[in-house]
Formats: sequence, structure tokens, C-alpha cells
Amino acid sequence: MKTALAVSILITILNFKLYSCVTSHESEVEEFKYIASPIDLTDQNFTEALKNDNYLVMFYWPKIEISDEMLHTVNLLSEIYNVGSNTNLKIASVDCEENNQTCVDNGIVGKHVEDIFGSFVLKLFKINEINAITYTEDDTYIHYVLEFIKDHLNFPESDNSGVVELTDQNFKDLTLNGSWFVDFYFPWCIHAKNLEPTWNKLPSVLEQNSSVRIGKIDCVEYQKTTCKKYMIRNSPTILWLENGNIIDRYQGQRSVKLFKDYIES
Repeated sequence: MKTALAVSILITILNFKLYSCVTSHESEVEEFKYIASPIDLTDQNFTEALKNDNYLVMFYWPKIEISDEMLHTVNLLSEIYNVGSNTNLKIASVDCEENNQTCVDNGIVGKHVEDIFGSFVLKLFKINEINAITYTEDDTYIHYVLEFIKDHLNFPESDNSGVVELTDQNFKDLTLNGSWFVDFYFPWCIHAKNLEPTWNKLPSVLEQNSSVRIGKIDCVEYQKTTCKKYMIRNSPTILWLENGNIIDRYQGQRSVKLFKDYIES
């Protein structure tokens, strides 16, 4: 029994050495750019705005620094839901220094609010419901915030229309001709999960006459053939392919705006 456990642990360690889950490359200094940002809500427009749509709202204090991770998540969500989305959800923010009444009305009060709430408060407002739902998790990766949204709004899985599901069986024939932008990923990797909604949004924002196909392939299920051929060791790995050959490995930051600029450059 102990021997079997030791072997299992060793295999796990070896797998982590061979395959890693990585965020954007540490050497990459490019700033994030987005095709959308949160909607600014104020004391004047807050109540009216919430009559027509569901809103995920970040209440913040400009003098208190918000983590890069949280800002990135809110901007990525804005790219997904504030641009051409078929769901009635909007992403917004409220500056609690300039719009104190709105923040007080929503229970964000206190002489030292930062000591009580931290640098921000994230609340989900559902149409025709009085009480908002507060996000209480410590993790602010987009994957976890999306799960929170789906749990309370019963949204379907993110639309991946336009993204081609590649497999060992169809990869060679499909990518043999033309330009492909392909996400090679491990489903268990948190960074791959964070990329998924952005990747699914990408086809819908490309120019209609774009000849570039957007694809993705599961490198756990198809690791022995396709992913082995392309020597995939990190997840996500994003490759630009021309007629089946690797032309470039994308090493920039991951947002719809930056992917779009890269493809159309």
C-alpha cells in the first residue's frame, strides 16, 4: 500500500516537472489593453441603470490600490459582457469617494471603510431584486468570478461559437491549409480556465473578412499525438500556424484587444 502511494506521488511530481500551468510570460512587459472597460455608475444614474439589466458592480476607493488581478478580471469581464453580449449582464464600477450616497445605500459605510472591506467590494445586482449578492471569495481570478455569476444568474456555459474544437482526428486536415491561432491547454490548469471566456469571445470581434481560424485542443486528451508533435509542455500555449507549420508562439498578455491586434497586425 505504501509502495503504491509512493509511486503515485512520484508520478505526480514528474508530471508537474514535465507539464506546467503558466500565466503570461514573466519577461513580457507589454501593458494590458482591452476593447472595453467597466461602465461608470454614479449617484445620478445608478438606480436607473439597474432597472434594465443585471449588473456586476465593483465599488472601490481610488486612494486605495486595487490588485492587478482584480482589475484584470473586471476588464476581461467587460470585454465579454459589455461588447455584443447576448446576455443581459453589464459590468460596472462605482467610485465611492465621488459617489458616497450610492455606496452608503448599498451598505458600504464606515469611517475606515478600507479596514472593513479591503480595496473593493464586488456585488451582483439582479433585475427586480432588492438585495444584492456580495462576492465573498478570496480568489479574484476570472474563472472564479464567472462561476459566481453563473451560479446566481443561471447563465449557460460561455458561448464558444466560432472556436473550432480540434482533436487528433481532425487537427492535421483542418490546419493543413490557411492561418490558425490555436490554444493548446490542460483543462485542470487555472490559467487555461481563466483564458477560456476570452478565447471564446475572440471570433466574434474579429473582422468579418478575417481568414484566420480560432481553435483549441485539449492536451490531456490528445497529448500522445498532436500535442506531442508540437512539444506542448506549458498550459496554455498559443501558437500561430500556417498550413500546419508553427510560425510564431504568442507570448503577450491575454486579452481580447491584444489578441485581436496581434491577429490583424
